[in-house]
Amino acid sequence: MSPVRREDGFTMVEMLTALVIGSLLMVVAFGLMGFTIKRTGEIAGRVEATQKGRAAMDTMTQHLRSQVCLNSTTPPIASGDGNSVSFYADLSDGNAGKPPERHVMTYDPVKRTLAEQDFIGLRSGTTITYWPTPDRKRALAEFVVPETPTTPIFRYYAFDLSVPPRPALLLPTPLSASDRARTVRMEINFRALPPNTKGTATKSRGDALFRDDVYVRAADPDDPRDVKPTDPADPVPPVCT
Repeated sequence: MSPVRREDGFTMVEMLTALVIGSLLMVVAFGLMGFTIKRTGEIAGRVEATQKGRAAMDTMTQHLRSQVCLNSTTPPIASGDGNSVSFYADLSDGNAGKPPERHVMTYDPVKRTLAEQDFIGLRSGTTITYWPTPDRKRALAEFVVPETPTTPIFRYYAFDLSVPPRPALLLPTPLSASDRARTVRMEINFRALPPNTKGTATKSRGDALFRDDVYVRAADPDDPRDVKPTDPADPVPPVCT
């Protein structure tokens, strides 16, 4: 019974040792918890960025692949630069009397958003007109940045001089009237950032890079005038038949 009757407890050294060990275990536990929470947030942000970026890219490529000529002398692309492209598209159900819509896709580098405006055409005889204000507006994506600070969202290519010709000649922007007529390929690229990205960051651990090409169906690879962009004697190639 002597051990039961003993009233001596921990010594000061034992008490301090136990406190130090307990504190270290708590620090490790809280550090592991914080690391886990941070990584979980990054994974969730990457998943959301990937989903929104893929949805935006799917919509953009679907609409751009629906490009049509407005008439025999007006190419599918109405205007284009690094942050915006305007084009005519046929997204109808096959109604031959319905004129093409004019779509404008725009990247806002300040707000870091991609958006699209749709203009419904009105046909009067052989003339098609569009209201100055869009009939529809849609937000495509937010928290979007270019692939690199010097890479535009949209790039445009024409046929080069190789044999056979390849759609690899980068065109300067904004597109001129003749370059709009001979644009063969459009390249789209952007980074989708997680919604919790702070400041003006152009990269993040959880970002997702998207790239895709869209080919203009009106381009004719067999037209030799399409592959002589530097010859001033060449007439403007026919763009639509």
